[in-house]
Amino acid sequence: MRNQASVEEFELLASGVTPGFAAAPYQFTHGKGARLFDADNNDYIDFCAGTFTNSIGHAHPIAVKFMQERIAELWNIHDYSTPLRIKLLRLLNEMTPEHIDTFQFYTGGSETIEAGLRALHSYLPPERAKIVSFAGAYHGKTLGSRQLFGWQFPGESDCDITRLPFPDKFGLPAEQKNAYEQHCLELIESYFANDLHIGAVIYEPVLGAGGNLNASPLFWKQFNQLCKQFGVLQFVDEICVGFGRLGHDFSFQQYDIEPDLVAFAKGIGGGFPTMCIGGRKEIINAKPFGEKGGASTTFGGNPLSLAAMYITIQIYQQEQLAANAKDLETQLKDHVEKLASAFPDIFDFRVTGLMATLNLKHGTEEETKRFALTLHRHCLAQGVKVMTFDHLFRIAPPLNISTTDLDEGLNRMFAAFELTTQQGAVRTDSENLCPSV
Repeated sequence: MRNQASVEEFELLASGVTPGFAAAPYQFTHGKGARLFDADNNDYIDFCAGTFTNSIGHAHPIAVKFMQERIAELWNIHDYSTPLRIKLLRLLNEMTPEHIDTFQFYTGGSETIEAGLRALHSYLPPERAKIVSFAGAYHGKTLGSRQLFGWQFPGESDCDITRLPFPDKFGLPAEQKNAYEQHCLELIESYFANDLHIGAVIYEPVLGAGGNLNASPLFWKQFNQLCKQFGVLQFVDEICVGFGRLGHDFSFQQYDIEPDLVAFAKGIGGGFPTMCIGGRKEIINAKPFGEKGGASTTFGGNPLSLAAMYITIQIYQQEQLAANAKDLETQLKDHVEKLASAFPDIFDFRVTGLMATLNLKHGTEEETKRFALTLHRHCLAQGVKVMTFDHLFRIAPPLNISTTDLDEGLNRMFAAFELTTQQGAVRTDSENLCPSV
């Protein structure tokens, strides 16, 4: 029996934790590279890099040494300067387009998105203050970020947000994609032309939580032109899939997108909670966001988080991890195609860089959910940690995973699919959320 969290811990913890832990509450004690270990030293290949965060793997020796030295120096001095902050700002300024020249640091993705929204509302004139998003996107769990994609809680006031059609969806035949992209562009143009209150659009170039859906470079080129034609600012959300995972420093670079604001997080801190927003100076410094204290935060940009971001970028560049992610794309895609051929419960899939999403379909929606949770259990039992949300099964290992570990993890996953297919998803939903598995 592999190590699991205690029943007491499960009872004391909020029930709204991710379904993966609820279905299989495993307990990990340490990690090294792309592998995690429990108290009995069973190993698990980490196929979700924390939650798309551990871009340089677990306990990278250079990062460990660097952070051990920093933790003995400073923890929090609020917005005051440190020797490292200017070095990090220079790095970010070099990595981003020339017009992205002003930055601020935060601790969470939702907080970063909210900061960007405040900056846009500070800059946009009242008659152009409407911000639109894309259908199927995910931008966070705070009130403002949730309203962007329509996640409304009971008792909250309704917020009228226009959601543009995203030019990719599961089940769409490849030969129809170009026509569907053009159809989406026509709809987007009509939105922009008929609603002159629209001043900005927020979007992910690749929908991460939405299922690794993406558009062609031609679509984004034409979308850029539409934004310029109608004076619509672009706020690019790089939090989930940015920073090397698609083979470039940031995903917008591979599509020649010209953002006015960029939020980047998760992998850029190597697993440490550190996020950043970058943008045009005239937008980020617009008041009231640009007033003293308007962009500040209690923990954002603290010395330890800046150190984590700095050393992660250093390792990322020295080890050429973006190139490694791109090199491993074919290997990942080959395995996923074999899985899809062998198991009809994989309805569709997407592979982009070192990231894959399998769309599962096993009978009804509830049956698919049970199947996915059972599959998640079997993956952990086989020694591979994945990310599962209802019908979406996601793979996103550390950017420095070796070809050997990637192969082994995918083979373990194949075995988990075999077990799930043979045994079936026989447990009820309530049993799936029980700690005594």
